[in-house]
Amino acid sequence: MNSSGEKHSNTKQQIIMKINFLSILKYSISFLIAIAIFAYIYQGQDLGKMFSDLLATKWQWIALSMSLSLLSHVGRAWRWSLMFKPLGFQVGIYRPFLAVMVGYLANFILPRMGEVTRCTILQRTNSIPFQQSFGTVIAERAIDFICLVIVTLLTIFLEFDKLESVLNDIFNQGQTQEASNLKWILLGIVLIGSLIALGIWTFFKKKIQALDIYKKIVWILLGLRDGFMSVLKLDKQDRVLFFVHTFAIWFLYLVTFYVLFFALTETSGLDIYCALAGLAMSGVAIVAPVQGGIGVYHYLISKTLETYGIGENAAKFFAFMSHNSQVILWIVVGSICLLLSLLVKKSN
Repeated sequence: MNSSGEKHSNTKQQIIMKINFLSILKYSISFLIAIAIFAYIYQGQDLGKMFSDLLATKWQWIALSMSLSLLSHVGRAWRWSLMFKPLGFQVGIYRPFLAVMVGYLANFILPRMGEVTRCTILQRTNSIPFQQSFGTVIAERAIDFICLVIVTLLTIFLEFDKLESVLNDIFNQGQTQEASNLKWILLGIVLIGSLIALGIWTFFKKKIQALDIYKKIVWILLGLRDGFMSVLKLDKQDRVLFFVHTFAIWFLYLVTFYVLFFALTETSGLDIYCALAGLAMSGVAIVAPVQGGIGVYHYLISKTLETYGIGENAAKFFAFMSHNSQVILWIVVGSICLLLSLLVKKSN
C-alpha cells in the first residue's frame, strides 16, 4: 500500500511540475514576443531620451487622464458589485475595487491572471465561492467584448478611410498573390479541422466527457451561465444602473485617451474621432495575450496616429507615453490595493 501511495504521489508531483513548466514556458514566450515587438517598433530610438522627454510633457493632462482612468475602474468595481446581488451577496464597492486593481496588476505581470486574482481576493475578503465570482467576471468580459465590437464598428462607420489605411499598412504591406492564396488555404484547414473535431466528438463523446479538461471547461461554462443570469436577475433599477455604468466606463475610456492628446504639442490638434479610433485599437491590443499589451499597443496606436498626420517619432512617443501612464497606474494603485486587501477583515 505504501509503495502504491508513494507511486501515486510521485506521479501527481510530476504532473504538477509539468504543468508549472508549461505555464512558465507559455508566459516566457509571451513576454519575449512582447519585447520583440517593442524592440522592433523602437529600434534606433533613444529610450533614455524618451524617458527624459516625458518630463517636458504637459503633466497636468497626463494626471487628468490617469484620474479619469482610475474613475473608470471605480465604475467597473461598482458594476461588478451589482452582479453579486442576485447571487445573495452584498459586497459594496470598496472590496471589489481592491480586487479589480490587483487584477490589473496581475494582468500586467502575467497575461490572463487578472480574472483569477480578482476572484481569489474576493473569495478571501467576502467568502464568495470562486466559481460564482469567476462566472461574473467572464460574463463581464463578454459584455465588454461586445462593447469593444460596438466601438470598433462605430469607428469603421465614422472613420472608415482612416481605419482602412491602418489595416492596409498592418496586414497588406508587400502582399503577394501567394500570400492571398495562403489565406484561403488556412481557411480550408480551419474548416477541415472543424469537421474532424466534430467527427471525434461524435464517436468519442463519452471518453471526452471523462477527461479533466472537459470537466474544467464545463465548470467554466456553468460559471459563465451564473454570471449572465446574475445580470438578467437584477431588478429593474439595478439593471439600469448596470448598463449606465457600462456606458460610463467606456465613455471614460474614450475621454481618458482623448485628453492625453493635449499633453503633446504634436497631438493637441487631434479630435475625438481619432480618440475613438485609438480606443478601438487599444482595446484590440489589450486583448492580445502579452503582458499589458506591450508592443502590440505601441504598434497599433502609433500606426493609427500616423494615419491622422502625426509624424512617426511623435506617434511612437505618444504610444510610449500613454502606455506608461497606465502601467504606472496599475503598478502604484494595484500595489496599494494589494496591501489593503491583505489588511481587510474577512466578512461572511
